[in-house]
This record gives sequence, C-alpha cells and structure tokens, in this order.
Amino acid sequence: MARAKNTTRAEARRRYRLSQAPEASMTAVSVATDDEAAVPDTGQTPERGRLLRLPDLRGDLRALPGMLLSRKALWIPFILVIVAFLVGMAGNRQLLPAAVSDIGAVLVQIVLPPQALLAYFLAGFLAPRGSYLVGLLLGLLTGPLYGIWVWDSANGPELTARGITIEMVLAQFTFQGALFGTLAAAFAAWYRRFLRTSQERARANRVAREQQARMRQKEAERDARRSATRRTTTP
Repeated sequence: MARAKNTTRAEARRRYRLSQAPEASMTAVSVATDDEAAVPDTGQTPERGRLLRLPDLRGDLRALPGMLLSRKALWIPFILVIVAFLVGMAGNRQLLPAAVSDIGAVLVQIVLPPQALLAYFLAGFLAPRGSYLVGLLLGLLTGPLYGIWVWDSANGPELTARGITIEMVLAQFTFQGALFGTLAAAFAAWYRRFLRTSQERARANRVAREQQARMRQKEAERDARRSATRRTTTP
C-alpha cells in the first residue's frame, strides 16, 4: 500500500507539471517542427523579409554626419582611394622605386577605377546604416580622382587636341563613380544583413534541435521511470 501511495503522488506531481507548462511544450514542439521543415527549404521569416526594404532616406541623411564623425573605420575606404590616387600620380611621374612600382600599379587598378568596386564594398560593410549614401560620397570622390589620373596618364594636351576636355573626363567618371558607389555599397550592406540573418537562423535551428532532443530524452526517462514503477507495484 505504501508503494501504491508513492506512485499516486508521483503521478499527481507529473500531471501538475504538465498542466503548468502546456504552452511551453507546444511552443518547443512547434519550433522543432518548423526547424525540420526549414532545413531543406529556403523559408521566409520576418527577418528575411526585412532584407529587402526601402531605405529611410531622411533618417539616413540625419545619421550620416554622426556616423562619419564617430566611426573612424568608415574613413578607411576614403583613405584607401586617396592613397591609390597618390600612388598612381607618383607612378605616372616614375617617382616610385622599382621594387614597389608593380605593387602600386596593382593598387591603382583594384581601388581607383569606379568599376573596381573594392572600396565601395568595404564602405558598405563598414557602414551601420545608410551605406548607399556612404557609397555615393565615396563615388563622388573616386570618380574625379580617377578622371584626373586618367587625364594625367593619357597626356592631357593630346586629348585636348582630339577634342576631349578634362571637364568631359571628370563628368563621365564622376557619374560612374556615383552610380557604382551607390549600388555597390548598398549591395554590400544587403549581403552583410543576409550573412547575419543566415547565422541567426542557423543558431535558432540548432537551439530548436537541442530543445527537441532534450524533450525526447526527458520523455524517455519519464517513460522508463513509469515502467519501473509499474513493475514494482504489480503483485
């Protein structure tokens, strides 16, 4: 009779715990089920839906000065472009040592042209918001500097003789820099959010799988205890 009484109390305690947390159990099961379905499927989550959203132009414009003043890392792509321009101008005048001449030429080609995109991608990754505006500013700097370098490299007087003015060159490359800078920096920011969202979803899926495994283990232990209790109470 003592064993039967203890079994009754254990069963009552188990029912009480289950009655206190039905919603938590259902939530965990639901998360685990969604996780299993989300592994093969690309899925659409609220965070994923926010990857493609219209920019807050006013808010980004208000935040831009503060970002440039408080985040020194944002100046890295601007400094990189200026350094590439100075190296390119020095290379045109053959002022670089022979050991670094080839390296300088490579630096100019991968940073200075508006189509190079390296500096724009860097700006997009570093900007916490309004990356397209940072890319636009960078493009407005890169385009004219590249135009000056091209004019200096191609011998300006010869271009003038062919009817090409420096204003035409600057206007062309400034437009290209602004266009490529805005689009490339915006894409870099989108890709950064995509990577972060993918990591968060993977972490959430892993937590859901761990919760499901713990629930199954607890259920198995509970069933094992129940079976052991029934065997001891059976005459």
